[in-house]
Amino acid sequence: MWFCVNEYSLIENLNSLVVNEIAFSMDEYSLIENFNSLVVSEIAFSMDEYSLISNLNLFVMNELRFSMDEMILVRKVNFA
Repeated sequence: MWFCVNEYSLIENLNSLVVNEIAFSMDEYSLIENFNSLVVSEIAFSMDEYSLISNLNLFVMNELRFSMDEMILVRKVNFA
């Protein structure tokens, strides 16, 4: 599972969640102030997923690495 249980508690603060996601490298941490840039630079994402960046909710919901439980949780994230 991509997110660990402890990361579920960070779902309301997306910046904290991303900073605590150990799959991101230190270079990616430097992109946290520009979340679109961080996601676009995540090489694990496919080119098809890049096309979803303009709608981050849709992007995340279509990220196949999320389990069904995680897709339910992601609806609670405030991207504003």
